[in-house]
Amino acid sequence: MEIDELTYEDFKIALSKLFENDHYKKYIYNFRELEIETVRRAFREKAKFFHPDRAVILGGDEKELEKQFKDLNDSCQILLNLINDKNSLSKLFYKSFQEYSVKKNDKRDFNLKKDDNDKNFFWKGAVPSRFLRLSEFLYYSKIIDRTVLVESLTWQFKNRPRIGEIAIENDLLTNNDVIEILKNAKASERFGETAVRLGLLTTNNVNLILFKQKNYNCPIGSFFVENSILSQHMLNHYIDKQKKHNQKYEGSAKQYG
Repeated sequence: MEIDELTYEDFKIALSKLFENDHYKKYIYNFRELEIETVRRAFREKAKFFHPDRAVILGGDEKELEKQFKDLNDSCQILLNLINDKNSLSKLFYKSFQEYSVKKNDKRDFNLKKDDNDKNFFWKGAVPSRFLRLSEFLYYSKIIDRTVLVESLTWQFKNRPRIGEIAIENDLLTNNDVIEILKNAKASERFGETAVRLGLLTTNNVNLILFKQKNYNCPIGSFFVENSILSQHMLNHYIDKQKKHNQKYEGSAKQYG
C-alpha cells in the first residue's frame, strides 16, 4: 500500500499486528522512536507462529496460517515504509488523524454539531465569537476532529502541573488549603476562582501561578508537533490566526485557570 493511501487505522492495525500491548502503547504516539531493526525483530518473532510446519504439528489450517503470515508481512512493510520515508510522517498523521473517528463509548459532551453518519465528528458550524484556547481554535476551525481535541486536552492535563501543585511548590498554599478549595468548589467554578473566593489566594497570586504553569515547557502546541499532526510551521501559522481571533474577544477570556 502506498503511503499516500494510508490512514491512521492502517497504522494502528500494522502496529498491533507486530507489537504487544505495552509496546503498542509506547509507539502509537511516539512513532519516530520506532526503528527499522525493532520492526524486523518483532516481525521475526511473530513469523515463527505462522510457519506452515506449525499447521502440521498442531493440525491447523495451512491456508489460514499463510493468510496470517501475509497480513503480518504487509504490516511489517507498512511500518518499514513509514520509517524510511520520514518526510511523509507529518502528512500521514495530519491526514489520518482527521480520518480517525471517535470511539462509540465516548460519552463526553462537547456540544458538537454533527451528522449521525459523520464518523469524523468535525465541527459543522462557524468559529464561535469568543476567546478560544489553541485546541478549541483548531477544532472549531475544522483543522482537527473531536478525537484529537480530546487527546490534546488529555495530554496537557497529564503533562502540565496542576495549579494547586504549583501553589504548594511556591508556598502559596498548603496541602490542607488545596483540599479545602476542592471541597468548596462550586459547579463550573475554576480552582483559582474558588481559592480567591475563600480568601486563600489573591488575584495576583493566581495570575502568578498561571504564568508559571504556562512556562512549564509543555505548551499544548507541542502535542500536535510531537505527534506529527502539524508541522512547526503549520502550528505557528494557526497560532497567529488564533491570536488574531482572540484579540477581538480578550475581555471574554476566563481567568483563574
